[in-house]
Amino acid sequence: MSQVILYDIPSKEPKTCWSLNPWKPRLILNYKGIDYKTEWVEYPDLAPYFKSL
Repeated sequence: MSQVILYDIPSKEPKTCWSLNPWKPRLILNYKGIDYKTEWVEYPDLAPYFKSL
């Protein structure tokens, strides 16, 4: 199984997310022991970033 990528918007505080919504899947992934990595995408870069996928 490939590694799951969790996209999140960084905040000015280190290791803190901007929105609470990504915490829901993050907690589930941790609970189930599923390997994932967090891709931090700045808010103004969201649309161009996801169009490039």
